[in-house]
Amino acid sequence: MAERPSRVRRALLGLVSGALLDLLDFATFGPVGVAWGAALGGLAGYGLATLQGLTPRVRWAWAVASGLYCAFPLTEWVPLASVVATLTAWLEPDAAPELPPDEADSGDRSDPPSRV
Repeated sequence: MAERPSRVRRALLGLVSGALLDLLDFATFGPVGVAWGAALGGLAGYGLATLQGLTPRVRWAWAVASGLYCAFPLTEWVPLASVVATLTAWLEPDAAPELPPDEADSGDRSDPPSRV
């Protein structure tokens, strides 16, 4: 199993992802954003969520939120995606460490235990 990145690395990845989404929101300024913002923002949000290793359900939620963010007028000057992505990554709890296998459980499984 791949090791999960540290909290700082996740926060930096969230900051970069949010900044890219904010740049896309700025690029879809005005009527372009209303027409294309939802599609472009949704694709970008899904792709960035995939890079962050989020579950498919959360990816779709980020895609919808990103699409709405890029399509909604007057959000070009607010770096909301950067703030939300960074805080989400920073505040996410670290995964519980995996426990080592029980030493008594490391035996051969070919003989089932007998019932008395």
